[in-house]
Amino acid sequence: YACVHRSWHEVREENCKAVCWASGDPHYHTFDGADYEFMGACSYTMVRHANFHIETENVPCGTTGVTCTKSVTVEAYGKTFHLAHAAIMVNNATREEDGYLHPRVSLAHAGMFVTLHFEEYKLSVAWDQGSRIYIFLDANEQYHGKVAGLCGNMNGNTMDDLNDVTTGNIATNYQ
Repeated sequence: YACVHRSWHEVREENCKAVCWASGDPHYHTFDGADYEFMGACSYTMVRHANFHIETENVPCGTTGVTCTKSVTVEAYGKTFHLAHAAIMVNNATREEDGYLHPRVSLAHAGMFVTLHFEEYKLSVAWDQGSRIYIFLDANEQYHGKVAGLCGNMNGNTMDDLNDVTTGNIATNYQ
C-alpha cells in the first residue's frame, strides 16, 4: 500500500497486507473491507490474536461529544507497548528515539505518524497521535480467521466481521 492524497492505495498484488483502520469520530474499516461507524468513550480491542493484542482508548474530543483515539496499546512478547500523545512507553519506561524497542519490535516516526513494526508477526501499527490508526497484517493463512476485534476476523467475508461485537468481547474498559 502507498499513501496517495491521504488515502491508502494498493500498489502490487504480491505480499499484500490486510489493512484495518479507524479514523475520526470513529469510522472503521475491517481487514475484510467492511465499513462501519462505532462511537463510545471506552477502551476497545482492535485486534486480538494468540500472539498479540491491540487496544485503543477512545475519549471525547472537541465540544461536540464525538470521540477520538487518545492512545494505542499493543501487548506482545510479554511486554506492553503504549503509544500516547505525550509518550511512547515499553512496560512503563518512556522511549523517545526510533529504533528497536525489543529485539523483534521497531519504532519509527514519519511525519505525524508513529509506527510500531513487529517483524516476526508481520504486523505494523501506525497512529497519527490524534484520530487515525492503521493496522497492517500479512494477508496469508497465518491470520485467516484467527483474529478478532473491531478489525474483524480476516476470513474474506465482510458479513461476519462484527460477530464478536455482539458477544460483548470488544470493549475492555467501560465508562
